[in-house]
Amino acid sequence: MLAAPQPRSISARAPYPEGVSTMRNSHSAPAHFASVLVADDNPDITEMLAAFLQLSGFRVQCAANGVEAVECFDRERPDVAVLDIQMPMMDGLAAARHMKARHPGVLLIAATGRPDLAVAAGSSAPFARVFCKPVSADEIVSAIRSHLSAGNSLRKTA
Repeated sequence: MLAAPQPRSISARAPYPEGVSTMRNSHSAPAHFASVLVADDNPDITEMLAAFLQLSGFRVQCAANGVEAVECFDRERPDVAVLDIQMPMMDGLAAARHMKARHPGVLLIAATGRPDLAVAAGSSAPFARVFCKPVSADEIVSAIRSHLSAGNSLRKTA
């Protein structure tokens, strides 16, 4: 029997870049900046996206699979979750449904390398946006900012 993996802190542990802070440890970020959960089983994608999001002013938490993503979401309650669809232990769609049920105001963005999964994720609707990989970090940041500029709030609902 496999033990459940421990959530990764990205403050100084590989494979995440040094200086990318977790939401728990990012009290220096202005309170109005959105917090983002990035969940992908590819550490290169997670590292790149987390670093870009932080440079863009977001507080970042990372997870390597759907179970970690749900645990982190329940503990940290981020404003935005960027989820890979195809992850081990729990896929991104199941994780997104859990997140939306717990906090309907969360902005969910999906990314997948399989166009067929992108179509399925887009039609099943917990996601505000669905991207096919490769997707640039700039496109994801633009989607978050576009959501904000449209007058949508990312603040948590009670």
